[in-house]
Amino acid sequence: MEEDRISEDVLKALRIIWKINILPKWKVFMWKLMYGGLAVNHNLERRGFDISNHCGYCGCEDESLQHVFQTCSVARLAWSVYRIQVHLNDNESISFTTWIQRHILLYYSKDSAENTKLEAFVAMLWSLWVTRNGRVFRNLGGHARSVLIQTEEEMKLLRSFQQGYRWEGMGNQSKDKDPFHPPGFLLVSLGRNKDFFPNFVLQVDGSWAKKTKKVGWGWAYKDGTEDNNCYRDGGGSYGRTSTAFQAEVKACLHAMQWAKEQNINEVMLLTDSNNLVMNLKLNKDGIVVQTIWDINEIKRLAATFNTCIILKADRDRVGSAHNIANKCRKEGLSFRNRI
Repeated sequence: MEEDRISEDVLKALRIIWKINILPKWKVFMWKLMYGGLAVNHNLERRGFDISNHCGYCGCEDESLQHVFQTCSVARLAWSVYRIQVHLNDNESISFTTWIQRHILLYYSKDSAENTKLEAFVAMLWSLWVTRNGRVFRNLGGHARSVLIQTEEEMKLLRSFQQGYRWEGMGNQSKDKDPFHPPGFLLVSLGRNKDFFPNFVLQVDGSWAKKTKKVGWGWAYKDGTEDNNCYRDGGGSYGRTSTAFQAEVKACLHAMQWAKEQNINEVMLLTDSNNLVMNLKLNKDGIVVQTIWDINEIKRLAATFNTCIILKADRDRVGSAHNIANKCRKEGLSFRNRI
């Protein structure tokens, strides 16, 4: 930190970190992070080291703490698909330390006695740092996929620590059948390249009225390589389907067709439909007859992308697409924006 004295609010946040039952290395890490004591390139250059302060991942001219944990494209993408929702700070008037402190206080006030959201928040910060160091010192890729895998492994380590078990190391774990996919995340990768998470993200959703069978489809997009972290309207349409599941399947298909029209070759789609991802992941036809063609068409179209990942997300992760879908259904609206 630039200030000589730390604020009372930050001290309050650090007392919470010291109080909760997390790994000791996480506590020390959070203390260093909130005091600005981690050796990012910006800090090293300020201390007189002859070193480039560029980010080794995205090439940004200033690898600061805020960049590593908030604004770098790998951090933005990892946060955007993570299990908890964070507010990425684009307001330079709010310091990075204040951003962390506010999230600690927020999660601690809303959490149950288990502090699950706060633990997940700290685990993600730690994993971003571990992944960054792996990229810098061991020349590892350091993509968002690596961050998410690291986070899940750290959470397993935390549970063992909390239960009093001796952790034997990650080498004794049963190997995941698909090592490229983060454990604990329901997703399917259908593109040609399955080795990383794309920066271009699409929310997709279908809004279905049971009584009238009317449906609206909507999709919203954001490009993780851009500074703007907000989702933009991609497009939407309306029609009729027999089931809510069919509406979700068609929403995914329409969004993929739109992405192809925009010459997007690497895309990750967020859907709140568990059934959709399971049908695609298990390589089975649709649950109802009406979806068989659409499911197969999604697979066929996905195979033409370099990378195409479809990820099950919570409802609040597809809010922008849901709003578009509702409007299209109610107003009989169709549109397709261009990027």
